[in-house]
This record gives sequence, C-alpha cells and structure tokens, in this order.
Amino acid sequence: MLEDGGVYVFHLVSNPLKVLDVYGGGKQNGTNIQVFDYHYAANQRFQALKRGDYYMFKDLNSGKMIDVNGGQAKNQVNIQLYEQNNSDSQKWKVIDLGKGRCSFQSKLNSKFYMDIKNGETHNENNVWLFEGNNSNAQKFIPAKKILYKYRVGVKGLFDSNQLKKFDITHAAFLIGTDLFEYGTDKFLAFHVAAHYGGIDTNSQGFVRIKAYNRNKRDEPFDWDRLGNKLNGTTWLQPDELEYLLIKSNNWLNSNYNVLIHNCQDFVRECLLLAGANQGETLKLLPIFRPH
Repeated sequence: MLEDGGVYVFHLVSNPLKVLDVYGGGKQNGTNIQVFDYHYAANQRFQALKRGDYYMFKDLNSGKMIDVNGGQAKNQVNIQLYEQNNSDSQKWKVIDLGKGRCSFQSKLNSKFYMDIKNGETHNENNVWLFEGNNSNAQKFIPAKKILYKYRVGVKGLFDSNQLKKFDITHAAFLIGTDLFEYGTDKFLAFHVAAHYGGIDTNSQGFVRIKAYNRNKRDEPFDWDRLGNKLNGTTWLQPDELEYLLIKSNNWLNSNYNVLIHNCQDFVRECLLLAGANQGETLKLLPIFRPH
C-alpha cells in the first residue's frame, strides 16, 4: 500500500483535517507524536522505509523514527520520536483496510496498534500503543507527497519608461516535477506563481498558481536563459503553496505596490515557504528599494 521511500502525511479517518504530528517540530529523542491540524510542515511528513514485511517511518524534520517508548508492548505506552536503531519498536506492519485506509500494527506484538488516545481528535491529543479494536482511532489515510523542484527567474522591466529609470527587476517562481525540455514532444506541466507587471490574482483577489505547457516558448519568461539553474527541492505541494499564500493575506491587490511590496518580495516569500533559508532567498533576490 505504501511505496518504499515515499513521503506521506497520515490523516485521521475520524477527522481527515487532523494528522500525525511531531510535537512542536521537536528533534530530540522522546519528542511526542500527537494529533494536530494539518499545516503543511515537515514535522507532519514521514518517509516510509520498507524493512521486509514492515515499515519504519522517518520524520522529515528531524530524521528520527516513530518509535514505541522502551519497546514495551502494552496498552497506553507512548509513541515518540527516537534515533534510528532498527529495533522492533520502530517497525510497523501496514494493514490495508481498503478505500485508501490503513492501520499500523507493531512488530513488538501483533495484538497492538498505533492508536489515538480515547479516539479524540483535538490538537495535541496523544498517540500511543493499544490493543487492536478496529475503531477509527486506529485507522489512517496516507496521502503521498511528491518531491518538487523549484527555480527562480528574474529579468528587467524595459517596457515602462517610469520603471526603467529605477532599473526594477521582474521575478517569477516556478515549481515542478521535472526540468523543462523545450523542442521535444514531452508535455511538462508546471505550477508558476508570478507577477506580470502586477499581481496575478484570482476572483478573490489573491495570488494564484498557474499550470503551463513548457513545450511552448510563449510564456513571459525564457527559462532557458533566466531560470536554467535548479535552485532547490521542496516537499511543499503546489496546492499547499497556493493555500499558504492565500492564508497569509499579504498578496491582495490592495497590498501590491510595484516599488515597495512587489514581485521580488512575493518570490522571496515563495522561496521561504518552499524551505529555502533566508540567506539563499536574499542571494537569489536582493532586497530592492528605490531611493
């Protein structure tokens, strides 16, 4: 049911808006596994590593594994993060329940499963070990995530005499599953968040993400020239990027200003959301303020 090496978010069957989460994004041994609202962070993404008939689940944020505290196969024993040790306390059999649902049975003892405490789905509710009971507290929906590549393109705006005197640049952010192949028959769709002389908005007035056929050379950016460097990779999905940009409320039409709150700032925010560090964002897109 799960792909070896695949990265997943595990939603609760009892409330799909809630997921398995590492408390506070912690990275220390013993950090708790809990229930929390899905908020697209690395501490809610786990890589499935197949070990024979079992899987280990690595937290992408810390590199540590989902682990049964002390290797004890008993009701109410806590489930936590712990450095990889290949013990049975870190191995789980994925039980396919059909309809995209599964349960996680501990290798310590097949009677015991990963379980949501008392079946409650409020934030910070605990995840522990409990005897199998076929309740929704032991059922999850794995959502597979894709590793995307991202690039940044920048060019001068020479079509406006007013802007030309400031030597203002024009930036775009692109996220996609593969590199472009111009001049081929291969169809590659990419998700682009960009400004073209002004903010690109949907009907609600927020920035939106577009999909383009990159076989054609009719888009505003020549990525062969301006975006031929792969800037990095991200587990942030295009729909998640769009959601976070909308949620931020920073990119309403009324907030856009070509001089002080513009495409450079917008692309820097995209980069930060994608996981680039502050230094990398400033290197790619230095802060520009006319004076």
